[in-house]
Amino acid sequence: MLESQIINRYFSKLSNNNKSSLNLNDDVFFDENKKLIVSVDTYVEGIHFVDFKKPELVVKKIIRSSISDLVCKGVQPKYYFISGSGNKRSFTASNLKKISKSLKQEQKKYNIYLCGGDTVNSNELSFTITSIGFSKKIILRNNAKLNDNIYITGNLGDSFAGLNILKKKYSISPSLKKYFENKYYQPNINLKLTKKLFLFANTTIDVSDGLIADLKKTD
Repeated sequence: MLESQIINRYFSKLSNNNKSSLNLNDDVFFDENKKLIVSVDTYVEGIHFVDFKKPELVVKKIIRSSISDLVCKGVQPKYYFISGSGNKRSFTASNLKKISKSLKQEQKKYNIYLCGGDTVNSNELSFTITSIGFSKKIILRNNAKLNDNIYITGNLGDSFAGLNILKKKYSISPSLKKYFENKYYQPNINLKLTKKLFLFANTTIDVSDGLIADLKKTD
């Protein structure tokens, strides 16, 4: 069952009296009165990232993927919470040091601040990121209009190519290998777009399931 089907069947009615939930049909929560925007994402090893051989890059991927939910709404991310489940093999002193260093770099790059989180002992490695921002308005997902132009940022397929290289499905030159792997681990998040989107966009979404699949979510 697809995520949207699960939400519609079991959870959407629970949000009927809360307009800030946007009918659970968007990637964020938006409290217009408090100007508060929140998104939550979970990333599981083997599904959302290949493995944990490069924890310093995995954590950058999940942070950027999470804040992109706010950026595409025209919102500057401000705070984040990170929770992780794993065991002693995953959270070694060496790995934790690499994670901490990467988080510090991401905080400086995107002007965001760590506010809390949680850790759980588990044989399954996963991370959950909660991103928070503040804005008087956002660009909704389900507001596409007939004859709207479609714009994307970046090159479609770069991250997918990087994923297949990491899975050893592609064999290419070292320079291209490095380029595509970098696109997979460190997608470019353009914060300058946040203010400009309101000038022309009726609806926005970050492309995570593929362009065609995500376009279907905007009507």
